[in-house]
Amino acid sequence: MEKEAIPKEECIRDVKQECFHFANLYFHFAKVLIDEFGKRRGRALITEALTNFAVERGLRLRERAVELGLEPTPENFLKVTDIPRIAWESKQGFYCPYADIWNQKGDIGREVGFLYCKVNDSTLFETYNPEWKLIKFNKNLLLGDNCCDAIMKFKGKRQRP
Repeated sequence: MEKEAIPKEECIRDVKQECFHFANLYFHFAKVLIDEFGKRRGRALITEALTNFAVERGLRLRERAVELGLEPTPENFLKVTDIPRIAWESKQGFYCPYADIWNQKGDIGREVGFLYCKVNDSTLFETYNPEWKLIKFNKNLLLGDNCCDAIMKFKGKRQRP
């Protein structure tokens, strides 16, 4: 069977459309939980679901690294990531299709979106390799910054992801 090449612009459009669906679905689930159970309990349930999601992803990425004969290091993370990074490209600089959707949803969108970033990223990285820790976000598109930037530690040494 012959492989068909998809034009890059069409691929970017399609991946961004799927990102829109994912970010929008997450937003609506998170909002229902907060509306139904209140902010404190709703956030706790969202955090639990995000943690389970990130652990599953982190284990799968770690397994993928091992299958490829790679150590699960930060340097090898992009070789096994399950995020189609093509949708994060932009001529204007840093772009995140999830943040784009969550920012459009106003304060509640930014709040639950940033919760996603905090819980997913730290849990994903630490599951992929327990020696890789997210220390803090310096910048985040959901906090009004022009990019996302985090401080990480791997084996006690600071680094950027």
